[in-house]
Amino acid sequence: MTDLDHAHIGDIGTEIELTVQDVDGVAINLSSVTGQEIIIRDPQGTDVVQASTFVTDGVNGKIHCFTAAEFTIEGQWCAMAHVTFPGGDWTSTPYWFKVDD
Repeated sequence: MTDLDHAHIGDIGTEIELTVQDVDGVAINLSSVTGQEIIIRDPQGTDVVQASTFVTDGVNGKIHCFTAAEFTIEGQWCAMAHVTFPGGDWTSTPYWFKVDD
């Protein structure tokens, strides 16, 4: 989940912050991950992968990234966390937000 409700075409530097949670809504401790990124998907299904960093130390499950020039079309976009633990990879459920003109 993130606090991003919407963005605008051409926005640069928009922060996307996600909290990685288990099925019960509890934040997952990410401090032991060996890789992390945020997948940003446009309304046409095209993915852009952004490297992410911990908001603090990863214990609270929060990662974030800042956009470059991804927002090129209006519509419903989504962001997903993709993290790699020593035991395997995991991708979060999508967080949906709107991009306006």
